Parts: sequence; structure tokens; C-alpha cells
Amino acid sequence: GDVYKRQPPATPTPIPCNWASFVADVTYPDGADVLAGSAFTKTWRLKNIGSCPWTSGYRLIFSHGDRMGAPDAVQLTGGVVNPGETVDVSVDLVAPDAPGAYQGNFLLRSSDNVVFGLGASADKPFWVKVEVFPPPTDTPAAPAPVSVTLERVPNGSGTLYDPPLNVPSSVAAGDTGADGQARGYLSFDISTMSGATVISAALNVNCTATRDPFTNLGGIWLGEVQYNLPLDQPDFNVTSSAIMKITALPVGAVDVKDRLQARVDAGATYFQVRFHPFQATNNDGLADYLMCTNTTLSVTYQP
Repeated sequence: GDVYKRQPPATPTPIPCNWASFVADVTYPDGADVLAGSAFTKTWRLKNIGSCPWTSGYRLIFSHGDRMGAPDAVQLTGGVVNPGETVDVSVDLVAPDAPGAYQGNFLLRSSDNVVFGLGASADKPFWVKVEVFPPPTDTPAAPAPVSVTLERVPNGSGTLYDPPLNVPSSVAAGDTGADGQARGYLSFDISTMSGATVISAALNVNCTATRDPFTNLGGIWLGEVQYNLPLDQPDFNVTSSAIMKITALPVGAVDVKDRLQARVDAGATYFQVRFHPFQATNNDGLADYLMCTNTTLSVTYQP
């Protein structure tokens, strides 16, 4: 019959003394986002699959790639990692300043200076792989709102008469003892508000009455006007856009926010208003008028 020869038993492959396997990224898995220039700590979980214990003389070492501030070597463990056990090993790094993808590769080194790593030949590195993004662009804080109360511009404010008289600095509206008409003008300098957003604007109408322009002249119109400085007689008949009709005192604050915003948007230097009587005169030879010289403009705006 056949003769069977006994085969010698296979010799088991010896397990390398120094050998590791990757278990997990404890921090910063591949492709993690890191802020440019920021410090971060990468931690891996490794398993000792060799036959030798890892002692305090073992080191994590930088191999190649993007160093990101890694030291040449850091201690792997302060104790002992026996075969079959795992250990978390960390390295402190600093992200580059330039945005982009970066990878640094690392290996291990034994206490007798044998360099080893992962894979079948125990020579493959493990790595940190991150995406560096730029710091956010600082958005300048919006300037604080500004609140001002504007006084009239002297050479743009005053009273014009028909028939013409000298132009006084006081601001009056009504008729005169000679049965003429008076119209009062106010200019406010808004040049510092260029490009601003008007949050609120109020004309603080501060007037006193002589006799009764409300009954005798039918009231006093307040309107927005535009004219060139200095105020002079040709401005008597400039077109007016009505804001309100004053029929009693006190008047108080009159909202002109939208009108002022339109003037600011148009790049105007002045916001201007006029007081004039509804009826030019009642021909009684007696003066009926409002005196509004102390009217101001209060504005809150966002520069």
C-alpha cells in the first residue's frame, strides 16, 4: 500500500518584539477643522501587538510630512503597556498660519532605539490629518448712535418781508402793522451726517404769538424748503413742501425723520424750513405773528 510520510509540524512565525496597531483617533479624526495658528492636541489610541512590553523608555517620534510644531520625540507612556494592551498617546501641535490640508506622520521608538510602527512589517506610520481654516474676518463694530440738537445757522435763518425790508436774524411769520407779510426761515447744518441713517429727528417748534395769527390769519404753515445761503429776498417765494399747519400753541416736537433722511441721502448740507401765514394779511393795520427764533432740530443718527 501507499506509504505516508509524517510531515514535520509548521514552525510558528515569531511575533515581532516591537509592533503596534491603530485603534482609534481619540481627538482630531482625519479631516478635522483647525483654526489657523491655533494650538491643539492630537491623541491616538494604539495597541501593543508585539511581544515586548512598552516601557517608559519608549517614545512617539515625528517621522515626516507637516511637522506643525511637533517635537522630535515625546514619551509614549509613564508606565508599562504589555502586549495586548492599549495606550492613548498625545502630541501638542500648532496649526499652520496658511489655510489648507496638512498631514504629519509619526512612528514609535523603543528604549533600545528600534523604530517601528503599524502594518504587516511594523514600519508604517500613523498620522494627524487636518484642514486648517482662516480666522474669521473681524467685522468692525458699528459706531454708536449720535444724538445732537442743532441750532439754526445764523446766515441761513431770519425773516423775509413783502414788501421787502431788512433781513433780521429773528424768525417771524404773520403780518405786520403795515399790513405786509412776514415769512420766517431756519437752516440747520447737517453736513456731519453724510451717509448716516437717521434714527429719529424732531423739529422742536418753540414759538410765541403776538395777537392771534391763528384766528386773524387762518394759521401758520410750517413747510420744508431749499435755498442757497445766505438768506436773501429772492428766497421769499421758494417752493415749500407742507409739514403741518400750526393753529395753536404750544406745538412741541414735530417728526421730520423721513424728510431729514431724504436730505441726507441727497447729500444736502442743510435741512431748511419756513413758517408763513395761511393768509398774507387781514389788512387791519395790526401785527399778528409767531416768533419762532428758538426752534431747534434734535436728531439721533447712526454714522
